[in-house]
Amino acid sequence: MVFLEWLAFDLIIFRSGLFPNPILETSILCICFTITTVHCHIPYYYGAVESTLFN
Repeated sequence: MVFLEWLAFDLIIFRSGLFPNPILETSILCICFTITTVHCHIPYYYGAVESTLFN
């Protein structure tokens, strides 16, 4: 599952080079994907810590 996530991330970043301003597009996409990934993993990390501490 993580492999597919990173593969999709890489493919979208590579395709952003086709836009008129590839440096700007690539940096914006990287920032957006990084923020999205962090927000999606916060509940996962919280659950892992909670299950470890209260088990």
